[in-house]
Amino acid sequence: MTELRVIPSPYPDVDPWLDLRPYLANGWVALAANFCGVMVTPNTLVFSMRLNGDKMTSWNFMEGLPAQELGLTANMPIPIVTPNGASFCLPYSSGIISISSMARLPLNGWDGSGELTVYGVTRRGPIS
Repeated sequence: MTELRVIPSPYPDVDPWLDLRPYLANGWVALAANFCGVMVTPNTLVFSMRLNGDKMTSWNFMEGLPAQELGLTANMPIPIVTPNGASFCLPYSSGIISISSMARLPLNGWDGSGELTVYGVTRRGPIS
């Protein structure tokens, strides 16, 4: 697997949290070092991110993820919360984009400024 930095935790050898900050894109920033990670378990990926953007940021908030190595499955929704309410985001081949549950368009009524919280579990796909 690509060498991802392990986020310090009490038990780093047991399902460690991996730092995803190097993959933030388009002006998105993590609110703290330990608020942009993924925990890889044998069957799932657990995401925990608190990000901040402004009106110039894109709906695509992650790029270049080692998706195959993580077992990130395209189009498996991950819950998100925005200032305008809850929705979901979708992984694609090497990134993640925030999506409205209405017609799978960028989040309706949200200008992209403020905090974006990604927290949830998705099924882990086959590893290449």
